[in-house]
Amino acid sequence: MADVNICITGFQVASNCELDLALKKMNAVTRNCKDENEISQLLQDKSRDWFFLLDDFQGPLFDMLKLKRQRIIGPPIVLSCADSNQSLPNCIRPLYCTLLQGTILCFTGFKEKDAIAKLVNMVHFMGASIRKEMTARVTHLIANTVQGEKYRVSKYLPTTSLYYFGYDCVVMAENQMLMIDNELLAIVIHALLTNLILEFLTVDENRQQ
Repeated sequence: MADVNICITGFQVASNCELDLALKKMNAVTRNCKDENEISQLLQDKSRDWFFLLDDFQGPLFDMLKLKRQRIIGPPIVLSCADSNQSLPNCIRPLYCTLLQGTILCFTGFKEKDAIAKLVNMVHFMGASIRKEMTARVTHLIANTVQGEKYRVSKYLPTTSLYYFGYDCVVMAENQMLMIDNELLAIVIHALLTNLILEFLTVDENRQQ
């Protein structure tokens, strides 16, 4: 594995023995930056290309690096690459982990732009791809409701790994570093009748209850 330049940004590796060992295994040239001024000084040196290692994908330091189109990675990326003796990914967007790598997601039923924007960033940081429309390539539908054209279309697509689940599933995967698999889906799979209003006709009171 070739030497790699990693700037540890906004936190200390010393408290994480596993991460410290992973950096040493990768023969990483490391530098610590705790604020925007130190990052700006580092970027002035054009002789090295840097990865920026952050444990928090929000806040001023993250926003600054993202705006400057720098390569931002999370600790799980370093750990997995060191364990598999692979090079760090030359990511075009911030990449915290690869739990959703290989998945292609589509969203439906979200009315608030802030909510959908947060979800899009969240799954991108975990390595997922996103499509605006439902196609046969989509592997997972993130549904806030079981109504709408995308939901109806998805039932007729030949994608065998297509599931229907809501916001909680993605949040749980991010917070607990879980793969979106059958075990996780069994916990948070989207209820079939969520957000629907039902009216029972010609049914006696006992059966309605």
